[in-house]
Amino acid sequence: MNEKSASNITFGCLFISTSLDYVPFVRKAIIASCFVNGIMSVVAVLGNAIVLLTIYKTSSLHTPPNYLLFMMAIADCGVGLLAQPSSIVRNAIALRLKGPDGTDPSKALTDAFCVSGVASEIFGAFFVYFSLLCLTAISFERYLAIRLHLRYTQVVTLSRTLFLSAPILLVALAIVTGRLLSEGFGTSYSILIVFGSLVFFACLAVIALCNIKIALALRRHTVQISSQTAQDMRTVLVMAKFRKSVVTMLLVFVLFLTCFLPYGCVGLVQMRLGGMTHQLYVAAFSTFPVLYLNSCLNPALFCWRMKEIRRAAKSVIKGYCSNSL
Repeated sequence: MNEKSASNITFGCLFISTSLDYVPFVRKAIIASCFVNGIMSVVAVLGNAIVLLTIYKTSSLHTPPNYLLFMMAIADCGVGLLAQPSSIVRNAIALRLKGPDGTDPSKALTDAFCVSGVASEIFGAFFVYFSLLCLTAISFERYLAIRLHLRYTQVVTLSRTLFLSAPILLVALAIVTGRLLSEGFGTSYSILIVFGSLVFFACLAVIALCNIKIALALRRHTVQISSQTAQDMRTVLVMAKFRKSVVTMLLVFVLFLTCFLPYGCVGLVQMRLGGMTHQLYVAAFSTFPVLYLNSCLNPALFCWRMKEIRRAAKSVIKGYCSNSL
């Protein structure tokens, strides 16, 4: 097996590069990645479209936490609609960059590779950061719900939640715009890496801190309720519902990390080696579908764990089916 770095037989433009001499097992990994991404793209678009329509058409779901879920569903739908198709096109073109007779690729082919490659990287990074920032906002909103208690509805309003979408969008756009503008400026790119890393780990820290505080608050409330001689069943049910919502979003966060870690590890190994080997190409193409897997699974997780969304989704689907007949 060839252990030689693939960096000396690559073609690249901007911050996108690929090998011109894929060995057979790498080509098979690329084809498999395109096939899996194609299926996942359709599932992500359909599943998240159902969630978006359900929240949009059900007035009882027009609440701050559900609006944050709506924003996450937009990001997941964008992954299936933009990030995955552009990744498929890039990988398909990469297989054709070197002709069967060893000829150099045409300018039209290299231009198409550059456009699809840049689009894949930009859309992927944007939606990953947008989803992470939404998860951070949801964790903070859940903390405020138990921290403010009776004042929650006065402080956390739908209009303020709508306003929160602006900084989330701006931060995600700043990261991907900086990625485009930093080409050719080593120092600027290093600053961008630091900024992106700070945003990523700051989000992780906020999510972890909020969930720890929520867990401690839930424990105190549980002790208080159990110590009462006459328990208020309404309070018990509200706390049970709140606990379930927190666990649901924690599952979404764990799913996000699980899907992101393989891709992140490949990136760290690439930085350590200073280039790509054929084995690392296989690992990279294998982790692309995993990176986007949470966009397919989130709608199912929402419908499984959230009774209101599940019931409303069934009503929306039945309504569309009856209207189409």
